[in-house]
Amino acid sequence: MWMRQSLSSLIAFLLLTFSPLNARVVRVEVTSRNDVLGGKTFGNSGSYERIAGRVYFSVAVANPHNAHIVDLTNAVNLKNGEVEFSSDFTAIRPKDARKSNGSLLLEIPNRGNRIILALVDGGDPDVASDAGDAWLLRNGYTILSLGWQWDAPLPDSQRLFAPVAKENGKAITGLLRGDLMPWKKMQDIPLGHLFPVRMAGGRVLSDLGGLEYSVDAPDDPRNVLTVRESRETQRTVIPRTKWQFARMVDGKLTPSDRYFATSCMKVSMRMKRAESRWTAFWLTLREPVGAVSTIVLRSPHEMRSPHRQFSFRLISFPSLTSRSKTH
Repeated sequence: MWMRQSLSSLIAFLLLTFSPLNARVVRVEVTSRNDVLGGKTFGNSGSYERIAGRVYFSVAVANPHNAHIVDLTNAVNLKNGEVEFSSDFTAIRPKDARKSNGSLLLEIPNRGNRIILALVDGGDPDVASDAGDAWLLRNGYTILSLGWQWDAPLPDSQRLFAPVAKENGKAITGLLRGDLMPWKKMQDIPLGHLFPVRMAGGRVLSDLGGLEYSVDAPDDPRNVLTVRESRETQRTVIPRTKWQFARMVDGKLTPSDRYFATSCMKVSMRMKRAESRWTAFWLTLREPVGAVSTIVLRSPHEMRSPHRQFSFRLISFPSLTSRSKTH
């Protein structure tokens, strides 16, 4: 069950992150709130807290900036000219806002994988047991991670919850193109993003960085698969009888709506080579309006709250590349 809490400062910087012309924050729901490392203090910044939950947005369909969002007008929750969607968020901030330096580091995590704290400070991405050198925390930064991908694969991913689209109450189908370039030998290739999801310490949790839109009609003649050795070479169309939507399970090909494999020996040899470029076209259900994620990425370079202590400015990586290592 969602736990609702009134957090004026958190809501302030979430509200002000998004331009009214693009989207507005309807509400913020908090599911957990706890001390970082048991209340450990980080220099003059004092102790930190970790707040997690979901942000609910509403976007105007008539806004010309949103015209490129496919199927937005077909969202089933379209009401009064607006469509609502939501995103997971995690905020790590000083418990005492007066000890903040007034700067917010906003992370839009690739594949929903929060990593910014581990990259900058070392230690854990969520400071669960190790803060690394704690440079960001010792210097009073607030760190906010906001999900923007609806198909993030792992259970603890920061995820976007996209609206569902229908046309006259019926599912919408269409062809989807996916370009894939494996970085290692593979017996089957997922239609989703190939991306090794790693946690602190380099452990690979998954090779699949996204689930992608699934195959709706595997035998439809419009489904096409091509391969080429490099960007400069011509595409080779694989005969439809030589490939299928399937994945290898216990040494056997098993039908799948998210993977493809081929039985053609010549192509199979290519498939085992890294850097071959595959392009698949497949018929899919266009239900998740995934392109609303572009709205999450739109934000001004500076945002301010009417309350001075909650005035945040966005910072970028270059300003963090050179820093003191002293504790």
